[in-house]
Amino acid sequence: MRNSSKQNFTQQVERLLRHRWLVWGVLASSFAIVFFHRVSLAVVSDQLMAEFNLGAAALGNLGAMYFYVYTVMQIPSGILADTTGPRLTVSVGMLLAAAGAALFALASGLSMAFAGRFLTGLGVSVVFVAVQKAQTAWFRMSEFATITGLTSTIGNIGAALAATPLAFLVAAIGWRHSFLVIAALGVVGAVACWLLVRDRPQDLGLPSMAELEAYESGTELPDTQQQSAIPFRQALHYVLHNRHTIPLFITALGFNGALQSLTAMWGIP
Repeated sequence: MRNSSKQNFTQQVERLLRHRWLVWGVLASSFAIVFFHRVSLAVVSDQLMAEFNLGAAALGNLGAMYFYVYTVMQIPSGILADTTGPRLTVSVGMLLAAAGAALFALASGLSMAFAGRFLTGLGVSVVFVAVQKAQTAWFRMSEFATITGLTSTIGNIGAALAATPLAFLVAAIGWRHSFLVIAALGVVGAVACWLLVRDRPQDLGLPSMAELEAYESGTELPDTQQQSAIPFRQALHYVLHNRHTIPLFITALGFNGALQSLTAMWGIP
């Protein structure tokens, strides 16, 4: 590599290593909103039961509406992240979640409240997988676990904000206005994602992480021109026949329901 070309590449790498944190920060903030929505009903459960004349079962179903659609959407979320990209997926998801929060805030009856939570669950369901997709494009393979841990930390900060801080907000302006504020934050998140996030470094004229890793290791960049996307059925077959997948699936199935119930409806950390 000539000196001028090497210098230009080095400058591009420096820009890449700076800009990726902006991309990640916006996406991680969106994931914080996901967790905020997930546990927000715990703070307003008493108000909801009084205003809509709900029993424990009806309140539980209202809270579960988020998880019903979230669960169904996980495989479609992966397909969306692969086909439309994280930028569009998260931007639209945040807008849907904001619309759901606004509808919930303006609900005149239980049906409207259910519809609002459905929209919210639909919107936030696409975020996590899209964030993971973006991480593969903007970070080295050796950094993936670390950055995923950071993303999870930011998400849990969102859950913490839906506890005492949200309780203070509800006490100050009421639960309906509080959810309108949440909706406005979702719109801000959607706009920030659309303006600041790019699916991959190449969209900004920057080198890919594969190019960077090849440069750092002094190896030749693998030829990706001949590689094609793995068909969905074949990819699903690989996942289901991976001997590490099923034990993790069973483990999550065993404790996740109880965990989400306690955190989402009672605010237990």
